[in-house]
Amino acid sequence: MALLRNPVISAQVNLEECPQNCREAKPNDQITLGDMHGNAMNLIFKLMTEGVLELEKQGDYAELLRIYKKPIDDIEKQDLEQFSKIIQCMKVHPAHVRLIGDVLADRGNNDYFTLKVIEKLYDENVSLEILLSNHDQVFLEHFFRREYQVNKAIPFQYQSFTNLGTLIENELIAHEEIESILDKIYLPRLRAISYTVVPDSKPEEMTIYTHAPVGLETIHAAAEYYKIEYKDANVKELGNTIDRINEAVLGDIIKDPSLSRHFKNESQLDDVPIEHPIVRLMWNRGRFNSVDFEFTHPTILLRFVHGHDGVIEDYYKTVCPGSNKVPPTQSYYSNMINLDGLLGKTKDHMRGDYYALRSQETSNKLVTQVVFELWIMLNKLIEKIVDEDTESDKQSEESYVTCIPSEQEERDKLSPFVFEEEDEKSCYAIELREMVSDSTKSASERLIEAEKFIKREDVKAHIKKEFALWEDISKKLGFIKSRGRRFSMTLFEEKQPEDAAQVGSEALQKRSKTGGKS
Repeated sequence: MALLRNPVISAQVNLEECPQNCREAKPNDQITLGDMHGNAMNLIFKLMTEGVLELEKQGDYAELLRIYKKPIDDIEKQDLEQFSKIIQCMKVHPAHVRLIGDVLADRGNNDYFTLKVIEKLYDENVSLEILLSNHDQVFLEHFFRREYQVNKAIPFQYQSFTNLGTLIENELIAHEEIESILDKIYLPRLRAISYTVVPDSKPEEMTIYTHAPVGLETIHAAAEYYKIEYKDANVKELGNTIDRINEAVLGDIIKDPSLSRHFKNESQLDDVPIEHPIVRLMWNRGRFNSVDFEFTHPTILLRFVHGHDGVIEDYYKTVCPGSNKVPPTQSYYSNMINLDGLLGKTKDHMRGDYYALRSQETSNKLVTQVVFELWIMLNKLIEKIVDEDTESDKQSEESYVTCIPSEQEERDKLSPFVFEEEDEKSCYAIELREMVSDSTKSASERLIEAEKFIKREDVKAHIKKEFALWEDISKKLGFIKSRGRRFSMTLFEEKQPEDAAQVGSEALQKRSKTGGKS
């Protein structure tokens, strides 16, 4: 099998210098960026290079870098204010941005800076996806427990998170400020799996994006784990299967940010068994993988894009000696791309290879995106309602489970008090949450029903006047109406260069078990 024609942009760059010769970003552009390593300057540099962010004035980049590199014990409130001010003043050119992972809780300097950049993208209506990854999972697990020290044996691996914790402990920022960004912006944009398709192609073509290298075998296992019917007769069916998996994973994260029920054997985090598909999506490493990748489909031309696994190029050459034309982003199979690299990983890697994947889309995931945001808001809305009820009736103490009831067994965990009590506020909120969470219907169908529901006068009279979150829900549905409802599958058309190295797929399938960890 021939290597995938490589659509990846590659260059030697220096993160300590303001990017030059930046490309132009357009609303229909798909821009996929590799592992961020918890480095906010890595994110800023790449977004500027791809034309998404533009500085207000010359010299701002040097000031951002100065603040970013400042030792954590020397950071003052005015530093944070100055950093935020520069970010807020940046000009934004909307595109669809996909971050392959390790955005938070990695070897960078501070997650506060990264989250302020993400907040800016949200404020400017940039379409954003963040792939669930091993480092970000550590952030979610410990942040919501207010545990800012992760692993004292190897603290440098999660430095950006521990430094964020230092800012909170020193009262330079509030825990609640970060929690608000997570609930409002980060979590609704989190995906276990992302995908794009080439419109009107014969045969059909789909690109699948995950943090760690996996194939269809892991998507199938994830569907089986969540009791989701796996369908892949065409790109629409496979896309719908992935959407359902993403919804289920988000429900798990809201219920338990640590995703602890997925971790059974932490000694198997390199070669993750297929029985733990969600862990595979975050942790698996192809060079140690004992599970055969399912990387082809009878009728769909598949491509896979991942990060996490370090620089594979050297390993690749050991498998296929003499293949000196292998692109640096070539992964284990001819139709796999690896966007991970060393750039920005530590203070010694501020210079290095820059990778980005650019393509064109014809639609976006606006509808699915808003469904996720509604889920977050609705859970908080119901939490408020039940907390009020608890004050007057202690029997309701266990009446609320902080998860999306995507399956009947989850609904059964809710006390009959919430459903049977003649409390119209509770009934309305529960009804709307179930409406939005109904996985038997498409995202657009759910939002149409929700829009009709909140326009009912009796609903508005009982809830709208009492909860600010209800206003947010109304605004989100209004946003959908103004932008138009679109099918939730992302469409794009890839442009590929003429040349591509040729490497035998049989040799790739005999991957050696050697290679270091990243």
